[in-house]
Amino acid sequence: MGHSSLPSVPYTLGYTRQKKENPFVFAQAPDKQELEAAGVIASWFGILADYRGIGFPVSVGRIPTGNVIVIARNKSAMVASFGLEGSRGPSLAMRDNPSDRYGKILVVSGDEDREIIAAAWGLALGKSRFGDSATVDSSDIPPPRKPYDAPRWLSTDHRVHLGDFTSPEQLHVAGNGSVRLFFRLPPDLYFEQRIYGPLSFAVSLQWFASAGRQEKQVLRQPERRIHRLRTDSCRVH
Repeated sequence: MGHSSLPSVPYTLGYTRQKKENPFVFAQAPDKQELEAAGVIASWFGILADYRGIGFPVSVGRIPTGNVIVIARNKSAMVASFGLEGSRGPSLAMRDNPSDRYGKILVVSGDEDREIIAAAWGLALGKSRFGDSATVDSSDIPPPRKPYDAPRWLSTDHRVHLGDFTSPEQLHVAGNGSVRLFFRLPPDLYFEQRIYGPLSFAVSLQWFASAGRQEKQVLRQPERRIHRLRTDSCRVH
């Protein structure tokens, strides 16, 4: 079986703009810790996939075609089938996919559950050395993050300036035009009985037309208008 170098960037993404799928394979029905390891890896792939999107079908005991991520214990028959019988501790390895001559297998393994999680973190944080296989120093894994503090999400513990997500130049429009602001919200935010979140909006207007001219400012989110403001003066809050 041929080997490939363990990459620093997911071998699954390439240069395509299409949504990709990377199947997860478990040697047996996964426990909570194996699912946690899969979540760490899926989050990392999701960050790198960005706007393209990525899906993760799941198989148990069967290797599908394509580029596959295997999560298993070092002593499992599945890990041994890739010639990794001697693996010890948190381990990563790249192998050819026996079900697909063009596919690859990324093996994430450990002697026990916590080591499998450490291997997943080592992959996501780039803590492993390069080669067709690698070991991870579990003592180098950072402590768990706090809920809702993902760097790409809008913070939930203090007020956030939408201008922090763009440049000052992109907040200016000459003549007719739109200012587009893109940001990410945690997917499970709970607003209790409200269907909205508070938004303070300020806009400065300058024009050289006759007195009494009225301008309309429209706030939109994808596919629907949020609010329309009539501006009879040069500054609106």
